[in-house]
Amino acid sequence: GTIAKTGGKVVKNVAGYDLHKLMTGAFGTLGVITEVTFRLHSVARHARSFTVSAGDAELLGRLMMMVMDSHLNAQSLQMRSGDAGFQLDVRLAALPEVMEEQGKALGAMAAGLGLAAGDGDEGVWGAREGMFAGTAVAVVKATMLPTEIAPMTVTVAKLGGRSVAQATGVMVAAVPAAAVMELRQRVERERGTVVILRQAGPLECVAGAELDRWGTLPDTMALMREVKQMFDPKRILNAGRYLGGI
Repeated sequence: GTIAKTGGKVVKNVAGYDLHKLMTGAFGTLGVITEVTFRLHSVARHARSFTVSAGDAELLGRLMMMVMDSHLNAQSLQMRSGDAGFQLDVRLAALPEVMEEQGKALGAMAAGLGLAAGDGDEGVWGAREGMFAGTAVAVVKATMLPTEIAPMTVTVAKLGGRSVAQATGVMVAAVPAAAVMELRQRVERERGTVVILRQAGPLECVAGAELDRWGTLPDTMALMREVKQMFDPKRILNAGRYLGGI
């Protein structure tokens, strides 16, 4: 578990709060970070990228889940949408003598779905940063279950946008400003979240209603206030700095 000292109390986190994420996004309202330890991972010496293209994102979603559930050493895995349709990028990391075998296994998985895995351009791994290239679109980060990546990729495309989603369920999408609220509703229906990273115009509220910045998930604000009370009962840590007066 993780142990942290907050508000004069020692809190042990076993299966509850993810203290790292809480502290990172709390703007100092829950605790004071006095020491940070970084864990470094070595860069693979031998890696090879593959790209599978399809007009049907659902097929790519099935392939993505197959890769995640396989013995393949997939270092990176993402789904993209754009003018050229849908693509699944897979970067495999393995020793040279094993790489060919891994590539063949990926090709066999793709072929089983009527798809073909070809060599990928290393530049595709910068596609997420490319979402910020246009100025006439809003850029959002959406979180979802991995099984929802393919359907949500299709949704973004239908809204006139582009997206890049990591297999962990984190998507960055560039969509017209007028489509942000519709995308948000669609994501929240599947118990996901949407955060606007860059706004490119006024957001259109549904039926003229006031914009709810916290979304439709129940008791969001109440839960955050309870967390604040638990970590900082005397309200001495940046009180009022966070949205909602937290």
